[in-house]
Amino acid sequence: MSKTINILTPQKVKIQFQIATSIERVFAFIIDVVIMGLLGLLGLFIAISILDTYNTGSDESYDARQTAEIIIIITACLSFAFYTLSQDIYFGGQTIGKRIIGIKIIKANGMHPSPSDYMIRWCFRWLELWSTWGLLAFFITLFNRDGQRIGDIMAGTVVIKIKPTYKFKLSDIIAIKTNTTYQPQFKEVVNFKEEEMILIKMLIERTAKQRNKAHLDALELAAKRVADVLELKTIPSENALHFLKQVLNDYIILSR
Repeated sequence: MSKTINILTPQKVKIQFQIATSIERVFAFIIDVVIMGLLGLLGLFIAISILDTYNTGSDESYDARQTAEIIIIITACLSFAFYTLSQDIYFGGQTIGKRIIGIKIIKANGMHPSPSDYMIRWCFRWLELWSTWGLLAFFITLFNRDGQRIGDIMAGTVVIKIKPTYKFKLSDIIAIKTNTTYQPQFKEVVNFKEEEMILIKMLIERTAKQRNKAHLDALELAAKRVADVLELKTIPSENALHFLKQVLNDYIILSR
């Protein structure tokens, strides 16, 4: 069963995310290592080509060759060391491996991580990953409630799925009882994606189970967004919940 975390955004809206599993993080790490290896081979090929140009046999070429070797070694070491840090900062919490697997680093308070947060995670990476072959990080994330390794705990970050596994399928949506004489009011709802309707259904059910301010605020935001897509000036209903139920039922009838 996937772990989840509830994050309270600065707007006081509670959002539930699925925590990336230890296996997903391992696969992302392996992909990044493979990419670093391929880049290393490419760099080695380029380096050999460059060094061959200094192989003339003279003292000057020997000195130049030594200088070039030092520069190439330093460049290779820096590229390897800062691969993940530079990509996390540039891509907003993702390396190439994380992007392929569909996971991302975020702050546990809902904010975007700062470069210093990524730096903290990166510093502990050497202890948790490279010095222990990843075993320390694997077991810590496996047993930690929020799937955090030491670097995450120190930086206040979590790694979440951005390709969530939905708990509902379209068949679950269609299972909602509807009147056979029901007449849809918003025919444009067919332009919505199935995943969007699933999210609306999940939001409605979650609010029914726990009717608090955070869920009601989330309903209002969702209703305003749906109304904007439908090009409605106002929400044509007595409340957001009723409007979203109307939209959901319309989608069911029109998509059958």
